[in-house]
Amino acid sequence: MDLWVYSDRPSTDSIVLYKENHTLNNFFLHYEAQCRSEALYASLCDVWFYVINTKYWNSSGTPLIATYNHAYEGDYDFGWGVSEAESNTLFGYTMISRCLVYC
Repeated sequence: MDLWVYSDRPSTDSIVLYKENHTLNNFFLHYEAQCRSEALYASLCDVWFYVINTKYWNSSGTPLIATYNHAYEGDYDFGWGVSEAESNTLFGYTMISRCLVYC
């Protein structure tokens, strides 16, 4: 199974990356976020995450995650994907946006 989410922004954006794990009882959460900002565009944060629970959900284990980064001709592409079959795993994506001046 290949599941990919891609984001495209100007290559002049400032970029801040976040990556963290949290465990609560038998639940394991992993998330990665890439926040980008630029003076003329709204700030965006792409957040990808997964939750597994091998005890109660019988999750297949920690998924193999791949990232994609590519800058060309003034654009910057970023992607996050799952590149193997997974069972009983919650995957999610959300985009958070904030406008400071011109929206």
